[in-house]
Amino acid sequence: MRVGSILNAIEGVLEAEANPVDHTATVTYDTLKTDPEIMKEALAKNNFPAESMRFLK
Repeated sequence: MRVGSILNAIEGVLEAEANPVDHTATVTYDTLKTDPEIMKEALAKNNFPAESMRFLK
């Protein structure tokens, strides 16, 4: 399963796009419906450890 698919399957994630070159993902999500920890857990379960997350406004 790919990173984008994993993240897009989470309730509250509106859009997720992975960049395989620099191993990053850009995620747009509803802060009222999901929590970043849920995204990190889902990635870790699928062998994609989220070592750091940055939030842009």
